Order: sequence, then C-alpha cells, then structure tokens
Amino acid sequence: MGKVIFYEDRNFQGQHYECSSDCADLSPYFSRCNSIRVEILRRSLRMRIYKRPDFGGQMKEVVDVYDHFRYCDIHSCHVMDGCWIFYEHPNYRG
Repeated sequence: MGKVIFYEDRNFQGQHYECSSDCADLSPYFSRCNSIRVEILRRSLRMRIYKRPDFGGQMKEVVDVYDHFRYCDIHSCHVMDGCWIFYEHPNYRG
C-alpha cells in the first residue's frame, strides 16, 4: 500500500504525519507542510556503484536508499531499478 508523508520542515525533516488511506481533510497538514514524500507501493531501487570509471574496480550493489557510501568513492554507476539522485554534499546539497 502506498502512503504520503507530510513533513513540518524542509528536506523531509521535523514532525511528520503519514497518510496511508483515505483522509477527508488534509488542510491542517498543508498549513504546516514544507516537504512531502509520496511512496507508491514498494520502492524498487537497485544500482551498482563502481570505484573506477567505465564500470571498473570494486563494485557494490545498493538496494536501499539508506545504504551509506562516500561520494568520492564512486566513479561510475549502473542503475537497474528506480531513480537515483547524487548530491555532492550531505543534506541534499551540492
């Protein structure tokens, strides 16, 4: 089942409200909402990251958004499922 998450602060931070079924009145949440995340059914996320250009060197398969890796360690990637955005700095910056 999908869900919508309303966050009080930007960048999906702060207090939040999750809605996973019909909701007759969302106006109380919109007035304090600064970011929204929509999750549709199950996320299908999968990619392989490589330490060298042209898919060379050590490879790691990433299947979870919350896998942590250092940006400077990635020189090529192969996205198999989902959509990925790379940021140069923490907290969605760069």
